[in-house]
Amino acid sequence: PTQMVELTKLDRLWLYNNALSGTLPPELAQLSTSSEFYFEVNNNALSGTIPPQFGKLNNLNSLMLSGCSISGTLPAQFAQLTQLMYLSIDG
Repeated sequence: PTQMVELTKLDRLWLYNNALSGTLPPELAQLSTSSEFYFEVNNNALSGTIPPQFGKLNNLNSLMLSGCSISGTLPAQFAQLTQLMYLSIDG
């Protein structure tokens, strides 16, 4: 939901193994966290591409999408994610 961007203290979003479906909402890129951000949605029925807007998550430390049906290429904007340490997108 778009209201999640109002959670300014959020530093971990773990939603793995929840049978979530649909695409990754680009609005999540509007999260302005002041610390490392961990986004893990492994083993869900998510599909589509990684939104290029995710390249704006400056404090993104971990992006775990394994076990989902993500397709396409990694957005060029990911080159700006200097804090990214963990990336898993295997199907």
